Amino acid sequence: MLELTTTRANHLVDPALHVWGWEIPVYLFLGGLVAGMMVISGYFLFSGRWKNARSACYVLP
Repeated sequence: MLELTTTRANHLVDPALHVWGWEIPVYLFLGGLVAGMMVISGYFLFSGRWKNARSACYVLP
């Protein structure tokens, strides 16, 4: 039986892995950071703790 390898040795796939520059990882990192901040802000908003003056959500727009 002949086993075919369709990944990692395919010369049509490997050269295309470098098409992302530094912009895409930075964009994804910042998106994850903002999503985490939204989850934390949502927690403070729905728990009623955003009215506390010591909370960061009190001064954010």
